Amino acid sequence: MSAAPARIIFSFFSSMEPLRLAASAPVAAGNSRQQGRHRVDSVRPSAVSNDFGLQEGLTHVQKLLHRRRQKGDDREMMVTIDSLKRLCVDHYFEEEIESGTSACMGLIHSDDLFDATLAFRLLREAGHGVSASRFTDDSGEFKLPPSNDEDTIKGLLSLHDMSHLDMGGEALLCKAKEFSSKNLASAIGHLEPSLAEYVKQSLDHPYHLSLMQYKARHHLTYLQSLPIRDRDTAVEKLAAAEFQLNRLLHQKEMQEITRWWMELGLAQEIPVVRDQVLKWYMWSMTALQGSSFSRYRVEMTKIISLVYVVDDIFDLVGTLEELSLFTEAVKMWDTVAADSLPSYMRSCYNALYTITNEIAEMAEKKHGLNSINHLRKAWATLFDGFMVEARWLAIDQVPTAEDYLRNGVVTSGVPLTFVHIFTLVGCEQSIESLIDQMPSVISCPAKILRLRDDMGSAKDEAQEGFDGSYRDFYLMENPRCSRNDAEAHMHSLIAREWEELNRECLYTRTFSSNCTRVCLNTARMIGVIWWMELGLAQEIPVVRDQVLKWYMWSMTALQGSSFSRYRVEMTKIISLVYVVDDIFDLVGTLEELSLFTEAVKMWDTVAADSLPSYMRSCYNALYTITNEIAEMAEKKHGLNSINHLRKAWATLFDGFMVEARWLAIDQVPTAEDYLRNGVVTSGVPLTFVHIFTLVGCEQSIESLIDQMPSVISCPAKILRLRDDMGSAKDEAQEGFDGSYRDFYLMENPRCSRNDAEAYMHSLIAREWEELNRECLYTRTFSSNCTRVCLNTARMISVMYSYNKEQRLLVLEDYAKMLIL
Repeated sequence: MSAAPARIIFSFFSSMEPLRLAASAPVAAGNSRQQGRHRVDSVRPSAVSNDFGLQEGLTHVQKLLHRRRQKGDDREMMVTIDSLKRLCVDHYFEEEIESGTSACMGLIHSDDLFDATLAFRLLREAGHGVSASRFTDDSGEFKLPPSNDEDTIKGLLSLHDMSHLDMGGEALLCKAKEFSSKNLASAIGHLEPSLAEYVKQSLDHPYHLSLMQYKARHHLTYLQSLPIRDRDTAVEKLAAAEFQLNRLLHQKEMQEITRWWMELGLAQEIPVVRDQVLKWYMWSMTALQGSSFSRYRVEMTKIISLVYVVDDIFDLVGTLEELSLFTEAVKMWDTVAADSLPSYMRSCYNALYTITNEIAEMAEKKHGLNSINHLRKAWATLFDGFMVEARWLAIDQVPTAEDYLRNGVVTSGVPLTFVHIFTLVGCEQSIESLIDQMPSVISCPAKILRLRDDMGSAKDEAQEGFDGSYRDFYLMENPRCSRNDAEAHMHSLIAREWEELNRECLYTRTFSSNCTRVCLNTARMIGVIWWMELGLAQEIPVVRDQVLKWYMWSMTALQGSSFSRYRVEMTKIISLVYVVDDIFDLVGTLEELSLFTEAVKMWDTVAADSLPSYMRSCYNALYTITNEIAEMAEKKHGLNSINHLRKAWATLFDGFMVEARWLAIDQVPTAEDYLRNGVVTSGVPLTFVHIFTLVGCEQSIESLIDQMPSVISCPAKILRLRDDMGSAKDEAQEGFDGSYRDFYLMENPRCSRNDAEAYMHSLIAREWEELNRECLYTRTFSSNCTRVCLNTARMISVMYSYNKEQRLLVLEDYAKMLIL
């Protein structure tokens, strides 16, 4: 399935049950530092017809907290508070948590490592001025019992969590981090599996630095693995209900944003702009958590999307003169000022003008202040920052690393985004001061984002020019430093920004809890989003990065709730088919591709050691995911199919090697030879072998590869022929590996292009006849397998119904239908 349909946004929530949410969620209240103190009767269960037991869970937890308070057991209260916070349901009980946390003050002097460190963390998170001064012996060293019993591990985990609340100059916390990390890592191999996994997860993604909602899922899974006597089941049930309700709300928001983006049409008007709605929404979803911010998440995703679009216009499209006019139009803030701009800039300008004015009106209704002039100024500041970078590039000026980073904080888009968010949620401080004197709650996340981005992701933006990175400029100023030295320095700068952010959010507390929470959550997201991504799009800049499109294939082929897990796994396989295709077409030399193919046939990670780094990354990904699918199928059906799946990958790579050799020696294959090989390199056979393995297939899996049956060959041939009627240009290929139409015309010079395509349509019709015969009459395969093949063949026509503007209107309508 390695053909390339045009850009389109898909909702990967479309297979869920219809949503039954209220038309809009309540908007966040007030701008007091005490705002957001939710009570049981003020939350959203009325917004859905099924609250998944939320009200019942709230009542049970309320009683639990009351019993803890009555009993006077500060340790039990502290543990319950920690569970509520880790499971992201603490916002329902803020008054109880505030009083319960204050009561924990005495535990900070406990001789028990777990009690003392947990009390320290909860008190510091609540703004108490506690210092880390009593967690070592008289010699200043940490001491632990020699055993790895559960209490020791709990103490180490709590020490590790505490160590990340460093506000600068706290050497003991740095020491605690090093000590706990070392001891936890060495203990993993001796722990029972669920605790070992929890410890590993905690080391990889420290609590304070990670997304709370992401950590909550893992924490709940761990709690549910414990003996029932050690669990607060009331808290767990409340968390499960909260997860379900949040999922429904996020689906509704994503649907609305996707509709807006599709109707806006900028992805069609400016083909090079990034088309990553889900990624943009994840920033808003992470920064603004809770049902009361639902409307704001939608609006802020629109703002974030336009920051990305403007960035791409400056980097990839506009001339310096056009960009200067664009900037002046934004400063004038009048749609008439945009009349002289190119059409695509005018469309972008009108979108940001409209959305920003709508946000200003929304904030004025809520807080009584007209902030449009401040929001205009924020946009003007961002555009000025982009203009600085554009001029550097135009005149080949190399800025100092410091100047680049100072301007990069602005062009990260974080200050503009936060100004809009603070305007919406209500901010006691002057909005204008946020722009002119950028406080640390804004500058720290912005600098962290810029530095993390510059450690490797500039290349994911497909930039043809070069606007540099902090690492590049630092290396120019420090020629004796290696790339690793530069990145170590950047990591130290990130650590320093985290200390400053902690100091502001946990101690100084200049801003409301809503505002500081937005800043902390955004900084946490920066670290997680790079971990979430496989990284191949960054490591191999030319590979397609179209996750939602790949999911659309899986969603169509495997329909029904019972195949949910399989859809996820098959999307991974399809994505790797696309990546391998792009490596063969656009990146690798013939020698490298040959080594890559041999490594796949050997199926041993050691075999990949001699490959270039990007090939090694791809190999490790397909090796891991394929083995996981084989294990999944073995658990389900009792058959170990890894050798068959290996063979399927080897067959695909052999097919790509045939095409690579044709291209290398300028060999022109016959149309028939090309099509025979093209069936393999379509990726359909490999994908179907994996699907049939997962769903269960009565036939020999090996026979599917060696004697490819018509249920596989027909959809594969249909896809190859439809793809070759016009989509090669979607793949940005610099070389030329031909198409069936090209080779047919060489063999039939009297035929026109229309004649060739008419013949290809007749071949497609013939394949459909054969597929119908197999699926509707012969029925050699199970209904699950034939349904997969039919659904895939049906999807092909949707994926390739281009109009004159290279838009896929049928696919767009299909996507709209799925997300309405």
